[in-house]
Amino acid sequence: MKRKFTISVCRTGYGHRDIEVEAESQAQAESLALDEAGDYDYSEHSSEYSLEGVTDSSGETAITPITISAENLEEVRGVIANAFLKATGDYSDRFADSLLLDLENLMDRLVN
Repeated sequence: MKRKFTISVCRTGYGHRDIEVEAESQAQAESLALDEAGDYDYSEHSSEYSLEGVTDSSGETAITPITISAENLEEVRGVIANAFLKATGDYSDRFADSLLLDLENLMDRLVN
């Protein structure tokens, strides 16, 4: 029997902008830039989606904190391939792809 679920999804967008400030130190410049960051518009270049919670038709809520991002998975693949290169002296896309597939399967099991 199928049930209805309400899924709370959060979208986090990423945009970048250069902000020019005058400061006496790098730390002060970083602080000033963060203070001013909200005063600018950003064009979004990528985004991630995370599941904040699930409610089924009975009203029961289960929190499911997991972030799904193609960019994150590709970054993990690169890290795995580079680690394999450092450990063995050989770059292996096949090894990285295999481990990445294992990670994707693990994420699927966590979500389902």
